Amino acid sequence: MGTSTELEAPQYSHMRDISSASDATVVPQRNTTPEHPVRTKEPLRTSISRFIIWVFVSGGTLSLPAMVVLCFVPILGLFVLPAVACLITALVYGVSHLAYLLLAQEDAPPRRTLPFVTWSWSRCLRVDRAVFMYLREGFRLFALYVGDWFYRKIAGAKVSVKSNIHYGSPRPNMRLDVYVPLNSDGPTDANARPTIVFLPPQLRFLPRGRILFSSLGRNLASQLECIVVIPDISTYPSGGRIPQQMEDTRIVLRWVAEHVTRYGGDARKVYLAGHGQSGLLALLVPVQQAVVQARDLEELGKGKEVPNGLRDLSIYAREVLVPDIAGIIMFSGIADVDRHIIYESMQGVHNISLVRRICGPTQKTSLQHSPNHLLYASRNFDVKRRLPQKFLLIHGGLDQSVEHIQSEMMKELLRGISVTDVRLSVYEEIGHWGIILGLMGRMRGSTSRAVTNQLFAFLHD
Repeated sequence: MGTSTELEAPQYSHMRDISSASDATVVPQRNTTPEHPVRTKEPLRTSISRFIIWVFVSGGTLSLPAMVVLCFVPILGLFVLPAVACLITALVYGVSHLAYLLLAQEDAPPRRTLPFVTWSWSRCLRVDRAVFMYLREGFRLFALYVGDWFYRKIAGAKVSVKSNIHYGSPRPNMRLDVYVPLNSDGPTDANARPTIVFLPPQLRFLPRGRILFSSLGRNLASQLECIVVIPDISTYPSGGRIPQQMEDTRIVLRWVAEHVTRYGGDARKVYLAGHGQSGLLALLVPVQQAVVQARDLEELGKGKEVPNGLRDLSIYAREVLVPDIAGIIMFSGIADVDRHIIYESMQGVHNISLVRRICGPTQKTSLQHSPNHLLYASRNFDVKRRLPQKFLLIHGGLDQSVEHIQSEMMKELLRGISVTDVRLSVYEEIGHWGIILGLMGRMRGSTSRAVTNQLFAFLHD
């Protein structure tokens, strides 16, 4: 059983000065949204290499069990055992190279001939470990989706779903789904329900993540007695980096403010939620706006000196007016991009991760997309009153994808600027996907029930 602990957060000694960070790219001007990268045509040699390695890894994985059995056959085993050792070694390289060919070619270092892969044995092992971990969680996520589909067919729906609603993104085919409890009275309900806008994390090769998280929307709407909105958000590389994702998020929030009342929701009680990198997105939207507005007020009022790093900061898609957000819910979220990239480098997976590509690629842009660093740099400004006044940070103590210190530091910084309602829970026996998968699995288990109770109290206090 996972237990929740509230940990003492460390101090700010690791915080970098944004103004001194290296910057190899041009910082976007204020009130503009940078253009997303253009995806260049993939070299033929990369496609051929990927196909060859895919065939080898598939065939080698299927033949390995039979070869292991043959190792126990007298005499024959003497010849098969070296072949098994060679095959395992080749598969260690093959799996990591396949991961690089699938995930690491965007924004890769310049290569003259061969595609970008790693030949470090230790890094290959770490990449293989990450691949198997994500495959395991991916199968669990898919199984929950299929199980939820069959469950709804047998037990019937408890939630009404309004799906495929265009919300106004400038990018094509961006839609959202609204999950409404069946006992909701619609716009005439005097006790309008709170609304959770859950930003689905980007999953490789699945540009429409909202569909995979449909069981999460149904469960949250049913158990928490709230309206749940799950939108499509731009994905890298076709849809752009974090500026385009933040623009989509702001447009979604505007849509919610204008339309949620017709579904029985309260436009004054909108909570923005996310998991992992989408947790960063949910946090950065209000933090960036609050910091820039507080900075502009300081400049106009000739107040405290503005750090150089904050002078370049802008609100992405500022022309999209968004309502006040009642609170932030962050599941295993990233709050310090720079620290997370260093952590991924130590894990050996930074080249196949999306975080550096979406939030970077330079150190300066990574810091400017880090809520922790923005709050620390603006700690002497009047940021508090421009932020949501409620924060719920939930993290797994066994999370090997995002350190739980990310949430702990976020809590410390928010408390440091006098945000009083900051709730942090670290569930000691839960990994990166455990909390979300538990909430998707019809709330079974003590940890899922504890998280559900936390969410209910947070929404209805």
